[in-house]
Amino acid sequence: NGAIIVATVVLARWLGVTSMVVGVLIGAVLLVAIQLPGLRDALPRLAFDIRHPAIRSIFVLYVPIFIGLFANTFGQVIDRSLAWNASEDALGAMRYATTLQQLVLGLVATGISLGALPALSRQAEAADEEGFRATLSAALRMTTVLIAPATLGLLALAKPLVDVIFRHGATDEQSASLIVLALVWYIPGTFFQAYDQLLINAFYARRNTLTPQLVGVAAVLLYIGFEIALVGRFGMVALVGAISVQWTFHALVMFWLGRHFLGPAEHRAFRRTLAVCLGVSVAMAAIAWGAATGLARVLPGPALVREVLTLLVPVALGAACYAWGVTRLGVDEFADLARRFTTRLRPALRR
Repeated sequence: NGAIIVATVVLARWLGVTSMVVGVLIGAVLLVAIQLPGLRDALPRLAFDIRHPAIRSIFVLYVPIFIGLFANTFGQVIDRSLAWNASEDALGAMRYATTLQQLVLGLVATGISLGALPALSRQAEAADEEGFRATLSAALRMTTVLIAPATLGLLALAKPLVDVIFRHGATDEQSASLIVLALVWYIPGTFFQAYDQLLINAFYARRNTLTPQLVGVAAVLLYIGFEIALVGRFGMVALVGAISVQWTFHALVMFWLGRHFLGPAEHRAFRRTLAVCLGVSVAMAAIAWGAATGLARVLPGPALVREVLTLLVPVALGAACYAWGVTRLGVDEFADLARRFTTRLRPALRR
């Protein structure tokens, strides 16, 4: 990402949009180069033994993933085709809203699911069911602690967030409103997709790539049917709503199929964490929305300063409300997260 930005700033005058392509190429090279030192003791050697058992195992595990990727690509082609006909700015609004939605998923879901995968894989390989249940349960609860306030906060502050990031230049009030609308309809699916990524990795850790992909194909068919049936009446909202329906369906089915991964105690712990975090997040979102609405009416000064304060002050109030609520109600995962954060921050502050 940094390479794209630098290449665009430095080379746009001479290369135009091609400067971004150069940035992508440089960034791809850097992605490999940065990771090579960490693999210096385990760099692969070229081998052409296609009969090796590992090759057969990789192929067997990959075939269902290929089918799932193909189904997703087909769904995206249908989605883009319908988006072009939904409204003039639908495609752009969906793309910008997706940027914000993916930021939340990247910070929460992707980080936790990838962090848990090595431990889940080791425990599944060693048939350590108790350890597998404990790791998955902890990851589900940690996901809940982060995704509940992130999604409800995004819902409450969608407008000030879009104003600060996108409502400049060619993006006018009407265009910004479309981005907000798309973002709001993405949020239910974002909440469930955070769990879905973790559950998919739990199945992968047990060398089961077929089940998630079969569910994925069913979800894509549901998504396409939802879009085709409703896009003529609801336009862009039907397209975004269909994506949320797809993610929600996939996550709920994966929860049901993987219900035996957790024992009764882990199920109870997860339900309690979910109830507490959702309850506190609703109160947090109400406070943040109220603060943003009030500040937008009374704050003086330049437009950009007003927009930034209308976003940052409610974020701070909401974060304080959430931290106080989950701490008082005994959500251990939040306390552990705060403790780890301060432990890592303290040496940096001393320097």
